[in-house]
Amino acid sequence: MDEDSESRPHRTPDEEKIRWGLMLLDFEKKNNTVSRNRVLQGGSHCCKTPFEELKPIKLCEMKVPMIHRGKYLVCKVVGKPYSILGIAKPSPIIGVNTLIEDLNGDVEEASAFNFPLKPDENWLCPGTILLIKEPWLQYISESKTPFIRIESPSDIIFVDPADEKFLIKVGAEKWYISMSKDAEFWRTKANECYKNEKFEEALFLYERGIRCNPENPVLYLNKSAACLKMDAFYMAFKAAEIGLDKGGNREKALFRMGQAKYGIREWEDAKKYFTEALNEFPKHASVQVKRAADRLAEQNHGKYNFKKMFDDSKKEKPSLDVADYKGPIEIADIPGKGRGIIATTDIKEGTILVVSKPFASGYKQDLPEEFIQFLPDDLPQHILQVINAMQNLQNNPEKGIEIYKLYAGDSIAEYEDIPFGKSYTEIFVASKNCK
Repeated sequence: MDEDSESRPHRTPDEEKIRWGLMLLDFEKKNNTVSRNRVLQGGSHCCKTPFEELKPIKLCEMKVPMIHRGKYLVCKVVGKPYSILGIAKPSPIIGVNTLIEDLNGDVEEASAFNFPLKPDENWLCPGTILLIKEPWLQYISESKTPFIRIESPSDIIFVDPADEKFLIKVGAEKWYISMSKDAEFWRTKANECYKNEKFEEALFLYERGIRCNPENPVLYLNKSAACLKMDAFYMAFKAAEIGLDKGGNREKALFRMGQAKYGIREWEDAKKYFTEALNEFPKHASVQVKRAADRLAEQNHGKYNFKKMFDDSKKEKPSLDVADYKGPIEIADIPGKGRGIIATTDIKEGTILVVSKPFASGYKQDLPEEFIQFLPDDLPQHILQVINAMQNLQNNPEKGIEIYKLYAGDSIAEYEDIPFGKSYTEIFVASKNCK
């Protein structure tokens, strides 16, 4: 693909910004139902190179079609994003398109895939500063109109315009916006977002406060609470641990560390932190200690409360709080038959063989009605499964090994040290493992 590349066609920035604005007005006049399909070329890409090893590149230096390996592009959003429905509701099939501007003032279209289904109103709004790792410039379908294709959420770094140190590092100091250096000011703002259930924004502001005062333990504990609401369990644990080390509220720190370990499904550690909290602060954590102990009994001995599981399964959106269990079986390569499950001992009737929660699940009713009407009956929940798997990996990249161990078809090789967001692998895994 790179051998046949050519210099990127120049776009006139002012003309492109006007065209973008008129196009969005046209969407609004037609009630956001205009479809602007973007047929993608084959292949997939996500950057595996650490950011520290990448070098900057500008749009005028790019070629198309080409993956600019070893490079990163600093840019900011200058056009309101839209999907093929005219709204920013991305999926593995329907991406979000936007107009970006680099440090030279040149502009280009960019399409981002596999981001959260329901971003807040500030997501990718004009003025958002982005760092795109190893930008992939390709043509739209068979035309000569280029765009940057971003498949993995891990290939975008959202840059805080108040982070002067980082902006200077990437040569974008001209986009720096001077803001308050008072950590307490940002903690208050973040708390407001948290109370309004804008957890991503709250996290962003807690981190801004931490940069203002990295020794304030309250900010770390609040950051941990926001991460727990986002199911970002590894980050939640680390933030609570730092808050505790810096002299923060011990009860809150232990409790949140236990919650994080519970979310990670490390039941022994969860029980340890909950027990420690209960011993020091008897009014709390007794319920959590029992829950962690129940999960350990399930994991180690296959002891389940099947009646409760059955009752919970009848709820509108069931989510069973149980541990995984593996009985006297193992997965093995069977000569002449491929990978399969074999018994490790004689199995008696009624023996539990395996209990395993899904890595991600989705329900058709969670998709907006205007989105569902464009999809076949069985596709919405499948899309949500992939989106939620991507979100799980984005919040907890350490879980990547769990999904990449799953069967993805004979044409997909096994991968090692893959960052989350290798979207085509995840889609193949979902197609082979979703029901």
